[in-house]
Amino acid sequence: MAGVKAKPQGKKKKFVGWFVDSSGKQRWFTGTPSRKETLDMALLLEAKHKRIRLGITTPTAGQLNAHKPVSEAARMYLAWGKLQGGRGGRPWGETHERMRVTHVHFWIDRLHLATLGDMSGILPKAESVLQELAGRDLAGKTLNNRREALMGFCTWLVKRGFLDDNPVKNLTRFDTTPQSRRRALTLDEIDALLAAAPPERRALYELALGSGLRLKELASLRVRNFDGVRKGLVLESAWTKGRRDGFLVLGDTPLTARLAAYCAGKDSETPLFNMPTRAARELQKDAKSAGISLETSEGKIDFHALRVTFISMLDRNGVTVRQGMELARHTTPGLTFGTYARATAGGLRDIMERIGNTLLHGEMQGDSKQRQAVGAEGLDVSGIPAGGLHASDKIGAAGSHPAGADSLEAI
Repeated sequence: MAGVKAKPQGKKKKFVGWFVDSSGKQRWFTGTPSRKETLDMALLLEAKHKRIRLGITTPTAGQLNAHKPVSEAARMYLAWGKLQGGRGGRPWGETHERMRVTHVHFWIDRLHLATLGDMSGILPKAESVLQELAGRDLAGKTLNNRREALMGFCTWLVKRGFLDDNPVKNLTRFDTTPQSRRRALTLDEIDALLAAAPPERRALYELALGSGLRLKELASLRVRNFDGVRKGLVLESAWTKGRRDGFLVLGDTPLTARLAAYCAGKDSETPLFNMPTRAARELQKDAKSAGISLETSEGKIDFHALRVTFISMLDRNGVTVRQGMELARHTTPGLTFGTYARATAGGLRDIMERIGNTLLHGEMQGDSKQRQAVGAEGLDVSGIPAGGLHASDKIGAAGSHPAGADSLEAI
């Protein structure tokens, strides 16, 4: 028979109720701070299960699986992800798999989930857990990773018929605005970094700066991935972030020539780089040796800042939107030019000087026309070309860049 414990439990002082389910097993649940409301819930649940036991109503898939252990369902979910949970039916990436395993077990533990039936009504509990984590000053992206793990698990359970509805479908996202911003290196800083780095890391930095490849993508490169005929790198879906095969053209550059010389005569499975154990930490050491500030008002320098530098170079060298997306291997222009591309203080200063000079010329030209209109025909305006300003003098002219702007060719 359904009932409620005599005293409320936990910090929130909620009553715990019980009822007999359709299989005859006593089930416990957490109700509300009201004993009467919790008893009403227990009686309602027991009546519902009694109708199922008597055959009056047909149980749903979720009700039939309510006693299935969550640990067993989690094992099935993680096995599916490892085999085909990624994009296009591919396996999860190594890092994603490791995080998903950790986070799924984190939720099972924090929400005290024993069976799938325990997942009913977990939304408030999940929100409380995330609020607690947010109180530790964790970044929004970190909180979203936890949220997405629970959402993904529950969505999978619904699609497989283990749950009737996703109990956390209304679990909202967190703001993912980065707490710190990466900056692009200047050409002088690039020269200093490459001069300070030992040969094995110099080659790694050169390719990162000249291709925009991420650290784990660089670590995955093998001799077979270098195509000397097409002068570029063959990218494999197994290790690219977007899980897509592709070809990254490098062109006829000194870097391409050095890669060709390195790959000559080597086994196809030989790594393209002898990757340092902690590449990000080694980069910071080399940057300090080169006199580069790791943190400025424009942002910080880490290994991923080399990719930011590459994409910023694309932006400054006048690539089209489509070219920029292809070379950065992004699916949206907003990610390429809104998130990654950086404007340097020097470049902005040059642009403002050009605007000021252009406005000055325009003011003189407009003033001269006004004087001529009122009889000042003798004013000398020979300082302005007869054809007006040249394309290189106009703001935003296609292919034009401020004097002294960084050039990708200098990498």
